[in-house]
Amino acid sequence: VVDRLGEIAVPTVVVSGDGDVPDFVAMAALVSERIPASVLEIVPGCGHLVPLQKPRELTDLVLGFLAAS
Repeated sequence: VVDRLGEIAVPTVVVSGDGDVPDFVAMAALVSERIPASVLEIVPGCGHLVPLQKPRELTDLVLGFLAAS
């Protein structure tokens, strides 16, 4: 699947928490690197469950991303 990420042709936001498992943060970075029109957002003070732990911050990120796309 990783080899096909470059086929994604739409703007994409990849989100991870800075307190997530280091391997998961690294996977998010890899996904973002492989998708041509992507941006990686790291949410400070958050673990793996960004929507549950930082819903307002996630909403702001997504809305900002959509407005810029």
